[in-house]
Amino acid sequence: MNKAATIGFFDGVHRGHRFLLRSLLDLSAEHCLEPLVVTFRQHPAQVLRADSQPLLLNYLQERVNRIKAVGIKQVEVLDFVTIQKLTAKEFMQQLIDNGVELLLMGYDHRFGSDLISSHEQYQILASQVGLRIEFIDEYKQIGQHISSTEIRRLISQGNISQANDLLGYNYCLEGKVVSGNHVGRTIGFPTANIQTDPIKLIPKAGVYYAVANYNDKNYKTLLNIGNNPTINGQKQTIEAHLLDFDKDIYGKNIKMQIVERLRDEIKFDSLEQLREQILKDKQRISK
Repeated sequence: MNKAATIGFFDGVHRGHRFLLRSLLDLSAEHCLEPLVVTFRQHPAQVLRADSQPLLLNYLQERVNRIKAVGIKQVEVLDFVTIQKLTAKEFMQQLIDNGVELLLMGYDHRFGSDLISSHEQYQILASQVGLRIEFIDEYKQIGQHISSTEIRRLISQGNISQANDLLGYNYCLEGKVVSGNHVGRTIGFPTANIQTDPIKLIPKAGVYYAVANYNDKNYKTLLNIGNNPTINGQKQTIEAHLLDFDKDIYGKNIKMQIVERLRDEIKFDSLEQLREQILKDKQRISK
C-alpha cells in the first residue's frame, strides 16, 4: 500500500504536533493510504550548527512512543546527517521511491538544502516528481502559539504548569537511581538521586510536585532540583522523595511526571529548618 507521510523532529510531541498527526490519520483514511511519520535521530540544529546542542523534551524512544500512541504504526527514524545536503526536490524523490504518494506539511515546516520558503514552490517541485502535497493550518485551540521552543523556554523558567498545558501531558524525567549525599535520610526524608541523560532538558531549580512510577505503580513525590544550598552543594542534583515508599531502588530506572512547581530552592540556616520545610511541602502534596 502506498503511503501518506509527514516529516518533522516532533520534540515534545505537543498538542500542535498531535493535531498534525491526527490530520495525517484522517487524510490517510480518506485516500486509502498507509500513514507514515518520518523523523530524525538528531535535532537538525545539532547537525547544521556545530555549536548548537539544544536540550530536548523527549528521548528518541519516548518521542517515537508518543507518535505511535496517536495511532500511527509506521515511524521511520533517519539520521539527519545523511539527508542534510538533499534539495527539497531530491528529498521528495526519495519519498516517492519509498512509496510515499501524499505529503502532509505543517503550516511552518520547511525542508531541503535549497531553503525553499513558500508553499507554492513546494507545490511546483512536488508536481514535477509526481508527489501530492497538502498543508495544514496552525493549531490554536487553546488560544496560544505552540512550539517546542516555547515549551523549552517555559520549562527552563520553571513554568511547568503552563508547559504541561502546551504539551497536553505532564513533562517527564526519567533516569537511573544513583548514590547521593544521604542528607535526606539523616533528616527523615530519604531521597532517590536521579541521573538523567545529558540531552534532556531539566526544569529550573526548585521544589516540584511530581508523580513517580515504579513497577507500574504511581507515588506522589517531592522533587528537588538544585545544588542543595543548605549543605553548600556545588553541583546540580535531581532528588525525589516518594511518599509511602520504602524500597531499595539503587541502580533501578524511575520515571516521573512533573505536575507543579511548589517553590524556589532555599538556603536554610540549619538542617532542622530544612526538615520543617520539607514536612510542610510533603503535607501540601499529600492533600
